[in-house]
Amino acid sequence: EGAVLVHCLAGVSRSATIVIAYVMRKYRISYNEAFHRVTRMRSVCPNSGFINQLKLFESMNFTVNKDSPLYKQFANKVGAFQIVSPQVVGKARVTTMDTRLSNSIYFACRKCRKMLFHSDALVHHTQMDSYSESCKSGELFTESLDWTSAVTREIEGKLNCPRCNAKVGSYNWCGEPCTCGRWVTPAFHFSRKNLDELRTPVVTGAEACSFSPPVSSGNAAAAAAVQSTDGTSTLAS
Repeated sequence: EGAVLVHCLAGVSRSATIVIAYVMRKYRISYNEAFHRVTRMRSVCPNSGFINQLKLFESMNFTVNKDSPLYKQFANKVGAFQIVSPQVVGKARVTTMDTRLSNSIYFACRKCRKMLFHSDALVHHTQMDSYSESCKSGELFTESLDWTSAVTREIEGKLNCPRCNAKVGSYNWCGEPCTCGRWVTPAFHFSRKNLDELRTPVVTGAEACSFSPPVSSGNAAAAAAVQSTDGTSTLAS
């Protein structure tokens, strides 16, 4: 009475992971402490993948929050090992534009103004204080995006605008360093010099993706409406 049987094939890794997660959440304790409590009752050995997930669970305060930057970075790293079969990469790893966004900054190709991603997709890696300004001013790292998933099947390569084919960045599934000194894995790396920043009121993802202000003589007023006095582009409502 009051007992629950948790089992798997060997009773060593999968079932042990579930029990450890339960103990962590119930008593609000770390993975290491929960592991030692469980091993005092039974010899268990979660595999390294489960251990990483349990430590992520601990870092997210014993919850599973798919919107957490920690969760997204973990999902990206998992996806990096699946590039040999890209079709199986989970949806959690790919950022799309299908949600309603508020107070976001949109980043577009500087050459053709194709909308590429929004600020919610940025990976905010920890920066070293002495290099933080160079990191902020010149470089952006994102999660894997909906449009990049079809062109990132090699280990590394260039990221070109899906509309005009201008180079906007690069990627490396094994990671690459930021100018701030931190190593980002996997790396979807964009240079600000190739992008325009667009500020917009609340819009749907579909509206954001379809935005591409024409610059013909017949609508010069529309083109002027999206250029602010400080050089930062804004969407006309």
